Amino acid sequence: MNKGDERVFWGLVALAVLLVVAAFFVAFRAYRSINYETADTPRAAFRNFILAINRGDYGKAYSLLGDTTCKPSFRDFREMLGGYLTFTDVEIRQVKVNGDKAELKVYLETSWGGPNLFLERSGPGVVGTVELVRTPAGWKITKLPAGLPFPPLGLPPSQCPWHFGAGGD
Repeated sequence: MNKGDERVFWGLVALAVLLVVAAFFVAFRAYRSINYETADTPRAAFRNFILAINRGDYGKAYSLLGDTTCKPSFRDFREMLGGYLTFTDVEIRQVKVNGDKAELKVYLETSWGGPNLFLERSGPGVVGTVELVRTPAGWKITKLPAGLPFPPLGLPPSQCPWHFGAGGD
């Protein structure tokens, strides 16, 4: 390869790298522009919960959990997630509302990874039920599907994991 061909090659490599960096920048900005929903619906509450976890806004996510047995303290909740959980695929397949109670049939895929581009998929997706109740402060989650990296919510107190206090903080 002569000097001219070598310069063209490295110029194309540099252009490709710039395009990849620009694509990640645009995707990140688009993701950050997704806003929390303001509607007072079970679907909006669950969507906001997932978005808050993906953003690392654990205070917002925790505020969407209802007062139920086995609810971890905020500190335990934050430590459990550790800043590495990401929901990579979320589908709300069905919503049933009956007065002040709601049930969502959902499909969730999670990944574990640090604040980098490489996420490790945690396994097959989880299909399950999310239960919510309407409170004066809006819809709150009282049950999450089994198989998620959260403590169970709403179990009898005798079945709560030892390191999570009932009632949260």
